[in-house]
Formats: sequence, structure tokens, C-alpha cells
Amino acid sequence: MNIFEYGISSSIALLSFFCFYIKYILIRNGYKVAWLWGWGKDYQRFKQLIEKEQNERVKDKYKAIINALRFSGGLLVLSGVLGVIFT
Repeated sequence: MNIFEYGISSSIALLSFFCFYIKYILIRNGYKVAWLWGWGKDYQRFKQLIEKEQNERVKDKYKAIINALRFSGGLLVLSGVLGVIFT
């Protein structure tokens, strides 16, 4: 495996982890989620949960999860584009 394949693999693993972690947090806060589908709806509900959260420390933690999810998506795109360019 070259560096681009590692980048794609790790970004997919990170995306999966953070998506399932968002589902876990939603379940813990009383929302009903489906584990295999509804990713976009869960993302929107998670953003609403962030807005309703009163504790600033928890709100910052949730925002960090959103930022990490976005970073993982960007890493996936970047690894794919760089892999095409340099291969």
C-alpha cells in the first residue's frame, strides 16, 4: 500500500467512527436512530442538539466532533485527488 491508500483507508475509518459516534450521542440524548441509514437526518439532528445544549463544555465537544467529521471527509477527497494525480 502506498501513502494515498493509507490516507483513503484511514479517512474512511475516521468517517465511520464519527458517524457512529454521532448516532451514539443521539441515542444517549433520547433520539431514536437507525444504525444503518439516516446519516443525513442524524447529522441535522446532531447540529440541532448542539444549538440546544446549555453546557458550553459539552457544546464545544460536540462542535469538535463535527469538525473532525468534516476533516475526515476532506482527507478522503484530498487523498483520492492526490492519488489520481501522482499515480
